[in-house]
Amino acid sequence: LDAPFPPPPELLAELRENLPRLVTEAPPTHSEPLVEAVAEVRGLDPSKILSSSGSSSLLFSLLPRLLDANSRVLLLRPTYGEYEHVLRHVVGCHVDYFDVHPDTLELDAAALATVAPRYDAVFLVNPNSPTGKHCADLGAFIDKIRGSKTWAWVDETYIDYVADVTPTVEKDVSLEPKAGPNLYVLKSLSKVVGLSGLRAAYVVGDVDPYRRFVPPWAVPLPAQLAAVRALTDYEAYYRAARAEVCAARAELERDVAAALPDAKVHEGCANFFLVDLPAGISATDV
Repeated sequence: LDAPFPPPPELLAELRENLPRLVTEAPPTHSEPLVEAVAEVRGLDPSKILSSSGSSSLLFSLLPRLLDANSRVLLLRPTYGEYEHVLRHVVGCHVDYFDVHPDTLELDAAALATVAPRYDAVFLVNPNSPTGKHCADLGAFIDKIRGSKTWAWVDETYIDYVADVTPTVEKDVSLEPKAGPNLYVLKSLSKVVGLSGLRAAYVVGDVDPYRRFVPPWAVPLPAQLAAVRALTDYEAYYRAARAEVCAARAELERDVAAALPDAKVHEGCANFFLVDLPAGISATDV
């Protein structure tokens, strides 16, 4: 589910031109230029931003410090499988599940708010993978748990796709501005700006107590240079690329629905969507 488009040609040319320096020079110790760029572009306090080499790196660095074997957490189902792995097999905490609607695959944020206080933490991916659904009510959910013992971790890896087709600025779509004592927001730079191989991601929230668990020089110099340029210089390119992907996804959704009239095509909002195949047909048959 990585971005199905390359970085801008100008960015690739800059990486090639600076390759000797990018290979031999150590990166800024704590990704300071990347953190500054994120803070500037997203309108965030840099002291609330922690960067590392991809979202999985942040999961493995932070979650064992935020939780322990006695913690009770609530995990959306279905969702990105790395969360269950880290929570169950790395942290070893108790995991319960909150199911999306079986027919629409939508998340009921109001119902979630009623059960969340029973748990130490709630983990959500929004837009969710693999369902391709975005929940617009999570802001209200966060407001309801604010001040309680329950905190939320929201993975917004694909949120830029939603922002590109929403008539508001991205910061009104993302929960980043709400990040604080009860909320951590994770952002990967793999899926929406095509830098999966370079590994760069960040989390927003009250992260200062956990900085010491992310090793120095975690984000390589090529990744820092590319991520800063992607965020600051090529917004128009990426918005156009994501819009093209969304149009192609919608066309493919229509084609699949026409080719498989007995299947249920769940429209997505990012660069993927989910299909319930009719009985007797497997994915390998399609």
